[in-house]
Formats: sequence, structure tokens, C-alpha cells
Amino acid sequence: MNNYSKIIIRFQEKKTPKINSKRKFKIIVYEEFMELDFSKIKDDSEKIIKIDKISGNVLEASLNTWRKLYSKKILRFIEDKKYTSVFSRKILHDYYKTLNLLYENMGNELIKNEMISYYEPTKKRFFKGKFLNSITQKNQTLFW
Repeated sequence: MNNYSKIIIRFQEKKTPKINSKRKFKIIVYEEFMELDFSKIKDDSEKIIKIDKISGNVLEASLNTWRKLYSKKILRFIEDKKYTSVFSRKILHDYYKTLNLLYENMGNELIKNEMISYYEPTKKRFFKGKFLNSITQKNQTLFW
């Protein structure tokens, strides 16, 4: 039985400057609300650090751990929340090309059906959690 709970996932990414640049390394911390099925997490629980805060449960792990849990359908985006494309790309990784193709096809379909008049893909985009969760499911044409 699935037992999803809302938690805050956290991971860090080290951004390296270009070669021959005088800039220093930068560490970016990502924190976002997601849902986790605690009943299936036992195998990976030693890789996850629990940080208790007043606002709720904060779990920290490497990005690869979160990607693995997402592909196993143990971690998922909150259905009604909007996520930035940067954060979505980090978690989806291999699925991100599928996401872009789906989004492009949606835009073309909406133009064909005269529901919108113009579609331009941009880097700064927000995706609903419902849409992102559909990427790992078999029926990916559900939303367009």
C-alpha cells in the first residue's frame, strides 16, 4: 500500500566555473516540497539524512538518490504545486527530453485547436506536479 507523505527534499550541487575563469566554485542548495512513500524507502534510508525543522520534515540526500527514488516511483511531485523547469530537470534527468517533447506537442495541439494563438518555448517555465508525475507513467498523452 502506498503511504505518501509531504516532505521537503534537499540536495546540493557544486557549480564549477569555466576553464581559465577567476570565479570560485559555487554550491547551490535546492529545497522543494515533494511526496515520499516511506513504506518503500528502507533500501535507501541509510543514504538519506533527516533534518528536523519547525516547518516540517526535511530530508537531505544526493541528487542521484532522489533521481533513483523518483524512477522507482517512491518519490513524486505534489499534484497541485508548480515546479520550476530548473528543479524539474534536476530530478527528471533522463525523462527531461520526454517532458520537452510532450510540452512542445501540447503547444502545437492547442494552436491547432485554436485554444491559443502563439506558443514559444522558454527556459523559465513552470510545470504542474500532476504533469511531471505523468512522465514516469505509461499513459503519457493524458494531458494533451
